[in-house]
Amino acid sequence: MSETNKHPILYSFPPVIPDKPHVLILGTMPGGESLRLQQYYAFRRNHFWAIIYRLLGNCADPWEKSYEERIEFVKKQHIALWDVYAACIRKKGSLDQSIGQSVPNEILPLLKAYPTITALFFNGSTAAKGFTTYAECLLKSEPDYFEVLDRISRVKLPSSSPIPTKKCRNINEKFDYWLPVAKALEIYKK
Repeated sequence: MSETNKHPILYSFPPVIPDKPHVLILGTMPGGESLRLQQYYAFRRNHFWAIIYRLLGNCADPWEKSYEERIEFVKKQHIALWDVYAACIRKKGSLDQSIGQSVPNEILPLLKAYPTITALFFNGSTAAKGFTTYAECLLKSEPDYFEVLDRISRVKLPSSSPIPTKKCRNINEKFDYWLPVAKALEIYKK
């Protein structure tokens, strides 16, 4: 029995793109709860929304807002959201480590289509590795994309997953690592 017969193929969402995006935050692949609800970062224990709201000076509890309001909030801040993978299988649960047979989203064409994006943030090391693998493969056949990457800063952030790591055991420790997102957006407020 093949892997895809044992495990269903999972599909990501379309990107969230504001009118003039300045920052793109790339996750790896939505987790189970996000896929079920068809919402980015829908698992309430995931730290993404709490970090973003706090970074951008909003003291509101993001979970008191509807999903549409949370999406509108990031769009007003010129933040785009997407995932590295368009499709994959997960062998167990929602952990990135269980991802297999992945197919990347077309991230470099998106970055080319939106020249206002000048910063790319990876939500976790698996997202960063997945993007690097994808970009290296695409650049071999389409070297024009080097120009796109040259104009974009790239930063690997600790995952917003609630699972503790050696570096970040809780949301407060993660917050400091996510500060470059706010700094990248400050450039445009001046």
